[in-house]
Amino acid sequence: MNNLEAQLEAAAEVKTEDLHLNTAQDLFNAINSSDMLTRLSVLEAIAQNPNAALGLGTDGNQDLIGFLCQELEQVFVLESRAYLLNAICAMPKDPRITATLERIWFFSDETVERISAAIRLIQDGEAKSMAHLEAALLGKDTNRAESIANIWLGSADDSAAVRLRLALLNDSEHEVPSLAQHKALWLAELQAVFAQQARDYLEQYALEAVEQLSPIWTHLSQENQVWILNLAAKTNAKQLPDLILKAMHQENTRLEAIRAAAYPEITAQFQPQLEQYLLDPDPEIQAAAIRAGVGGNNRTRALEAQSRTVRIAAIQQLKLEDSSSLLEFLQDQDWRIRSVAAEQLATFGEKAKLLVAPLLEDPRLEVQMAAARVVQASVQDSGHRGGGISRSSQFGRLEMSQNG
Repeated sequence: MNNLEAQLEAAAEVKTEDLHLNTAQDLFNAINSSDMLTRLSVLEAIAQNPNAALGLGTDGNQDLIGFLCQELEQVFVLESRAYLLNAICAMPKDPRITATLERIWFFSDETVERISAAIRLIQDGEAKSMAHLEAALLGKDTNRAESIANIWLGSADDSAAVRLRLALLNDSEHEVPSLAQHKALWLAELQAVFAQQARDYLEQYALEAVEQLSPIWTHLSQENQVWILNLAAKTNAKQLPDLILKAMHQENTRLEAIRAAAYPEITAQFQPQLEQYLLDPDPEIQAAAIRAGVGGNNRTRALEAQSRTVRIAAIQQLKLEDSSSLLEFLQDQDWRIRSVAAEQLATFGEKAKLLVAPLLEDPRLEVQMAAARVVQASVQDSGHRGGGISRSSQFGRLEMSQNG
């Protein structure tokens, strides 16, 4: 019994006397057997011991590598193809194998097949194949790029572009190109298919990202401009005022600029501009300016504004001395206004929270829920002091109103 037959017997648990694998012709006939178990078992045995299989020689002008590659071109059943491909990938390096695997990589619709082919091509390291795979790694096809990133072996010869893409896709341990030295490369990634991964990575170094990207604001896409503006606001970067000013001068980023200015020290710097935005025809712009803390009579705005968006923003800016006005809004015909007024009262202490209790029976479930959150907070506060509203009675009313 030769080595191949011994492995076949162990793998397939078939009787070796039923197979006569003494020549290459015997081997090829077994691979073409009408019995699926025999065919797959032979291919598995070949993959486990390719040298023994190759040792059976050739059949005429046909050797095992050529036979396997030819079979793969003619077989379409996925299970058989998987065993054939596994056997091929176990063979020694050969140009025919390279050509077969490259066809699979380019044309196969099966992800597992493509990955198996790519792994072997990377192991072989043929310059032409590696160029194709690198192009896929850096390309726009996200599935192929991610597949290559997960199996790329990496080397000191990898380009900065490759190292950056690997860092974005598989947490590569290789040195990542710095933003300062490879700004153009990073800019390309920030505007390519893995832009979100690039932003996520740079957020680990937020201050550096703001410092390096602020000077090239005009070269950033709108999405990246908004991102770097918000990143500057989160980190209170020194570039924030300059970025806000740039964003205010662009119609498509103006709203985000106003939102980023909602810090007392920043609002003071942009007071004239923000006051002008209170007259803007866009309700979202007006609301953002109100939330930024621009001065004015928010009670009047909340009462008289035509836009619900503006009214809500004004209510959210009302202070403790405006609590009587908030009580008015609890009776508003617009349930959204009632809900916002209830939530705003929650910031004024326990006595103000008690005033929302009637809203537990509001016709709108959303208003009931807003009031319940306020009351629940009140119950929790008073529970620490041993007094306050009965939790069971208030939430009993809520339950009844919902069921009703």
